[in-house]
Amino acid sequence: MVVFESLAVGVVAIILTLAVVLVAVGLYVQIVWPLTDWDLVSVDFGPYRPLFDTTLLMIFAFGSVLGFWFISGAAWKGEAPRRRR
Repeated sequence: MVVFESLAVGVVAIILTLAVVLVAVGLYVQIVWPLTDWDLVSVDFGPYRPLFDTTLLMIFAFGSVLGFWFISGAAWKGEAPRRRR
């Protein structure tokens, strides 16, 4: 159960990354494109595909590890227990 929840945190990290990219593209379309008429037609992103794939894989892996660290309770093992009065 903890592993599946950790993987879900990795998926959420990917979704947040894609949302940030979507906002960046939206800002580009609203601000840069109308002012410069440069629509990126001449840019070839094919050579960068392995870099994009590796980046998304690293974001997923980092999100999963971070999720496992929080969900398993390892993040709070060093804290002293709180006492009630």
